[in-house]
Amino acid sequence: MDTCITRSFTLTFTMRSGSNAICDLLRGNGLGNPGEWFQNPIVANPDVWMEEFLKLVEQNQAEGIFGSKMAIYHRLRLDESLRRVQIGR
Repeated sequence: MDTCITRSFTLTFTMRSGSNAICDLLRGNGLGNPGEWFQNPIVANPDVWMEEFLKLVEQNQAEGIFGSKMAIYHRLRLDESLRRVQIGR
C-alpha cells in the first residue's frame, strides 16, 4: 500500500442527527472520505482481518486522511473484531 495515512478522524452519530450532511461537507472540503466503513464485519477470519482492515482504510482514504462514521454498535463490532485478532496472534 503506497499511501501513508497522516491523519484520521471518527465522527460519532445517532440516527437522524445530520451526520450525512457533515460527512458531505468534510468530503467536499478535502478532509477525507468519511463513511460508515465499519457498519458490517470486515471478515470473520482473524488470520486475514488486519489485511482486510488495512485494505479498507487504504481504499477509503483521501490525500492521506481517513475518516469514518460510527454509531455505538459499529464501534462495538469493531472492538470485538480487534479483540479477536489480538487473541488469534
